Amino acid sequence: MANSTIINLKSLIDLSNGLYESADVDFILNSTVLSLMGKLKIFKSCVLLPNNEYFYPVLNKSKLNISPIKQFDLNDIVILTENIVEFSMLYNAGIKLLIPLLHNSELVAIICLGESLSKAELTIEEFEYINLVSSITANAIANARNLLQLQSAKSKVDQRNQLLSAIFELGRDFSSFLTSEQIIKMLSLHLMGQMMVSRFAVYKITNKSNFTSLINRFNYDFDNCLLENISQSLFAQKISEIEINSECRAIIEQNAIRIVSPMVVAGNTTGFLIIGKKLNGEDFDERNLQFIQALGNTAASALENERLFQEEIEKKKLESELKFALEIQKNLLPKFVPKIDGYSIAGTTIPSRHVGGDYYDFLMLDEKHLLVVIADVSGKGMPASLIMAHFQAALRILAPLHITLTDLILKLNLTIYENTSPDKFVTAFIGVLDVTNGAFYYINAGHNPPYLCTASKEIIELSDGGLILGFTDEPPEYHTGEIWLNKDDVILMYTDGVTEAQDIKREDFGEESTKSLLLEFSEQSTDNIISEIVNAVNEYSKSTSQFDDITLIALKRLN
Repeated sequence: MANSTIINLKSLIDLSNGLYESADVDFILNSTVLSLMGKLKIFKSCVLLPNNEYFYPVLNKSKLNISPIKQFDLNDIVILTENIVEFSMLYNAGIKLLIPLLHNSELVAIICLGESLSKAELTIEEFEYINLVSSITANAIANARNLLQLQSAKSKVDQRNQLLSAIFELGRDFSSFLTSEQIIKMLSLHLMGQMMVSRFAVYKITNKSNFTSLINRFNYDFDNCLLENISQSLFAQKISEIEINSECRAIIEQNAIRIVSPMVVAGNTTGFLIIGKKLNGEDFDERNLQFIQALGNTAASALENERLFQEEIEKKKLESELKFALEIQKNLLPKFVPKIDGYSIAGTTIPSRHVGGDYYDFLMLDEKHLLVVIADVSGKGMPASLIMAHFQAALRILAPLHITLTDLILKLNLTIYENTSPDKFVTAFIGVLDVTNGAFYYINAGHNPPYLCTASKEIIELSDGGLILGFTDEPPEYHTGEIWLNKDDVILMYTDGVTEAQDIKREDFGEESTKSLLLEFSEQSTDNIISEIVNAVNEYSKSTSQFDDITLIALKRLN
């Protein structure tokens, strides 16, 4: 007996070491069953494994005829007899002993053993051996399953780390400012290298139902109907999982399309990838889908950055050109104000953008006559500035010809009409001052009427004239107005950028405010009059951006 105990103890230790070294549940169960069969001299056995509501036989030795059995509770070794009805199938198959493998009260498996070769009853020592083996086996199975779970978790972590590493590599590859062509080439290389695909396409969404092909390596030109159909996917997925009509499905099968994945930037879908089958025939797994989605989003961000970068370059280029245009425009405006005894003159213009469509000028026609002009071209920015430059050139050529104001206006009107589109026109106020006696002759061509503020604080609007310039080649007759400037009389000419300046409530600065300022500061110098009005307009509209060009001229008789 002592020698038998030692042999059993040694075999238990060897079995225990073998079982705990393995993470294979089938190996553990098979080793246990073979050990029990060898020690107990048994030739029939199987193992029952729980699955859902049934026990399923595995490791079936001697080809026992056993079907799946509805699960039952078993907390101890059971010796089968023909009287136990629920186990009759096992008994009839030659099973005489059921050994439960329990771990933390959970039934892990049941070892089923047949009758021993000697047909003798099991001894107490053999039952102890069975109990020890079942306990060791149950713990080994639990240990193996825990190890498998750890290995699975580690594998998932490793895969996630590999995915993160791949995504990091993507970000690094796309981080530099590449052209659109280079970005698409980089995306193509990653798809071919990482996903092993040779057929793919990238489409940019221009609006809901229009798509631009950035690359298409399928031997098929996809129409908008198909593209709109497959672009409904909101996340990377297999094409088979997307609801698509039968006609589109046939095209998809013909081209072996497998994946569709949107390209998302800041929550907006800007395009999508269409991907064919892998060259090795393997299916796309979840990790592949995640990589494709990351690749598409990274490429989309790079394309958006490239677009913004190009826009910034164009913006800087335009700003440089506008700055240059502003310098040219400044050179078209008066470089100095004429010094005339007995009179004070000042003028200024403030464009709403880099360049504007407002214009003012002073021209000495001879020693006794000063021509003063203020004009406003319809529109703003570069187009308006070009028309203004054309108007200035025409005026500078025509004015020294000593023609009448009416002829000057008519020729300017014809020049504007013949060189601009019908929607472009110019409002202008042109006056000629006789510096010897203060006579001032003018024509107002649709411009804001200037104000004459007399020394007695009376405001008179200078509105005689006619139609705007450039509207028709045969305008109605222009009427010439005539006033006389006396000591301390002031003429204020302005464009609608003054009166139409708006506050935060979108209310205009207005003509009355302009008149009030002129009355208040008319006794000061022309420079101060203009400065006070500009300051008042800026203060009034400080909460809004400047809507229109601001131009002012002040002409005052001093004696």
